Amino acid sequence: MHQVSERMNRVLPSATSAVLNLAAKLKEEGKDIISLGAGEPDFDTPLHIKEAAIKAIKDGHTKYTAIDGTLTLKKAIINKFKQDNDLIYDYDQIIVSSGAKQTLFNLCMGLLQHGDEAIIPSPYWVSYPDMVRIADATPRFIDIGIESNFKMSPKMLKDSLNNKTRLIFLNSPSNPTGSCYTKKELIEIGDVLLNYPNVIIASDDIYEKIHWGKSKFYNIGTVVPELNKRVVAINGVSKCYAMTGWRIGYAGGPREIITSMKTVQSQSTSNPSSISQIAATEAINGSQDCVKNMVIEYKKKE
Repeated sequence: MHQVSERMNRVLPSATSAVLNLAAKLKEEGKDIISLGAGEPDFDTPLHIKEAAIKAIKDGHTKYTAIDGTLTLKKAIINKFKQDNDLIYDYDQIIVSSGAKQTLFNLCMGLLQHGDEAIIPSPYWVSYPDMVRIADATPRFIDIGIESNFKMSPKMLKDSLNNKTRLIFLNSPSNPTGSCYTKKELIEIGDVLLNYPNVIIASDDIYEKIHWGKSKFYNIGTVVPELNKRVVAINGVSKCYAMTGWRIGYAGGPREIITSMKTVQSQSTSNPSSISQIAATEAINGSQDCVKNMVIEYKKKE
C-alpha cells in the first residue's frame, strides 16, 4: 500500500461532493431523489450572460488570461465593491479564482501555517475545517445554537481568541442556517477583533444578494472601517446569478495577502476560464433585474 502525506490523513473528502455523488448514484438506480447537497439555484443562467459568453467564444477570447483575472473583470468587481459595500480596492487587491471555494482555499494556503488556529462558528459550510487542515493549521469551533439565531456573540468570540488565532471565518448570510448579522452585531464583533491585530477576517459573502431579512446586508469592513486592512471580502457569481457551473469567485483584501493568494493560484490552476470571466463581467455590469426576480421567487418558496 502506498503511503500518502501525513497532512492528508487529517483531511476528509468534501462532504458536499459525497452527498452529490450518492444522489447521482441513487438517481442512476432509478430512485426519485431530490438532492440538497449543494447550493444550486433553481434557475438557469440569465440569457444576457449566456449571450455574452457565446459572443466571446465566437470572437476568439479562448486564450490564457492574467493569473488573477482580466483587468475588465477586476474593474467590474472594484466597482461592485465600491457601490454595494463601500469598500475601496486597487487592481492588485483583487483576485479572481475558479469559484469562491478556490478563493477561500487560496487564502488558507497563503496565510496559515503550522501552529496557527482558525476560528469557525458552527454550524458552518463543510469545507472550512479541511481547508484549514490542508494548510497545516488547526480549526477551532464556536458552537452556536438556535437560541441566538445561529449567530455568535462578542463574548463567544472573545472567549475563543488567543495568541495562536490567525483567521476567523465570518459567513453572513450563513450557509447552512441563513442567519445574517445586523449592522449593530457586526460592530460589536468588530470591537472585539480590534484588540487582536494579527487576526485576519475571511468575510464569506457569497449569499449577499440572496437575502430578504429585515436588516440590510453589511460587510464587517464596511461598518468597522478600522478593520479594512484585515478583511478579505470573498464573493462570486455562482449563487446570485445562477452561475454555479461557470466557476468564478473573487476576493478583495490587503495587498500582501492577495499577492500570496495569487502565488498559490499560479502554482495550482493558473487563470480562471476566459469565457467564464467575460460572462461574469456581464453579470456584474449588466442589469440586476434578474437577481431581484430570483430573490422574489425564492421568497415565495420560503
